[in-house]
Amino acid sequence: MRLRMRLENVCILLLLLFAILTLGCFNQEADSKIMKPDTSIKNRSNLEKNGNQVKVRSYSKIIKENLSRLISQGTLADKLIQESIPRTDTEFLEYYSYNTPQKSKSFNKAFGKLDILIGQKAASNTLDIFRLYLELATLVDGEYAEGWSEDADFIIGKQKEQFCKIYSHLTPKAKQYHSDLYSQYCR
Repeated sequence: MRLRMRLENVCILLLLLFAILTLGCFNQEADSKIMKPDTSIKNRSNLEKNGNQVKVRSYSKIIKENLSRLISQGTLADKLIQESIPRTDTEFLEYYSYNTPQKSKSFNKAFGKLDILIGQKAASNTLDIFRLYLELATLVDGEYAEGWSEDADFIIGKQKEQFCKIYSHLTPKAKQYHSDLYSQYCR
């Protein structure tokens, strides 16, 4: 019985591997895109532009350094708070990992403090933090999403005029998430 299940699993894996390899051989355009990062405005969420150079942002390094600064200095500059906001699913997982028992208690406390600072800066519409905060709608889930959603609704209610201006600049997924509040406050 076990041998049969293993053989079935191996067969399934081989079929998947074959399908992936077959698609890869016929889609050379996709291969060329893999080699060149997409630097368009819509898809540069994890890219940073520095002059004429475009580089992938190292979120793991950014969040660890900024949380360490928060531990040692007790606060962060607005620009550092802004760069600490995750922009992709992978970055959100890295961000939220600092709230787990696998990280030290000092990082757990710093995460909580950073999370509060991000909300405060979003509520006061500091820099581009409010827009980035609204974009988190596409990333958050689970128990974090429940608290974030309540906070976001409160902040949007406090920043109605700015929310209406920013809404058109949100990603389609974020617009969809916030569409009810847009209908309520902006039409």
